[in-house]
Amino acid sequence: MQRLEIKQDNWVDGIQHYGNHFYKVVGIMRHLLEETERQGRKWFKGQSAARLLYQ
Repeated sequence: MQRLEIKQDNWVDGIQHYGNHFYKVVGIMRHLLEETERQGRKWFKGQSAARLLYQ
């Protein structure tokens, strides 16, 4: 969990509600923002969940 930078307390909720939290992109905020820019989008669903789930 540490190597993947995942907050252990939020992991179970993140997995159980994956489809509600994320769409297309999952990961730390830096990766979400990089992918958002790469695809020319303004945002991706999951930014709030990424902040809670990843350190």
